[in-house]
Amino acid sequence: MSSGHLAVVGNGSYGQFLADIALQIGWDKVSIFDDNSGSGCALSDIRLRESDLDGFFLGVGNNAARSKLLARAKDMKLSIELETIVHPAAIINVSISCPGSFIGPGAILNSSEVGECCIINSGAVIEHHAKVSDFAHVSPGSIILGGSKIGSRCWVGAGSIVREEIEIGDDTIVGAGSVVLESFGPNLLICGAPARNIQ
Repeated sequence: MSSGHLAVVGNGSYGQFLADIALQIGWDKVSIFDDNSGSGCALSDIRLRESDLDGFFLGVGNNAARSKLLARAKDMKLSIELETIVHPAAIINVSISCPGSFIGPGAILNSSEVGECCIINSGAVIEHHAKVSDFAHVSPGSIILGGSKIGSRCWVGAGSIVREEIEIGDDTIVGAGSVVLESFGPNLLICGAPARNIQ
């Protein structure tokens, strides 16, 4: 939509950062609803003000908390839409549908797929036919090469590189600066160059 009144569920500097970008991309007004506890109480506040709002965004950095908040928002059957925030300096070469996701400044998406409520941070590159699944977080400067798949709720640390045709399972954490040359299953902590499971 990118106009009207947007509610950002978030807290601190990240919530303010997202609010500032929302204003840059055309939202007329942005209100921040603090959800420090991750309990979803801010969604109840949104419900009370729903008639004054045109959309909402979950500005919570924790992947699991973001997932729980969206489930709660869906259960509440809010009448306002979950919005996407795409920084004006992001480069997206095809139209993508990534409801509730944040695409940061300098991020590049080349014919790739981004799931629901993802964070594709500043300077991250998602190459052709790569898929970033729901609630994943790709940190600044990371590169996901063609045909790779990042599982749900994964966190890819800053400056990491994931080689072509690699699959990373759900809830896996890739440490900052890692070079991922082979596929890994779910619920792992991997890091290094080349990346290894360290759990």
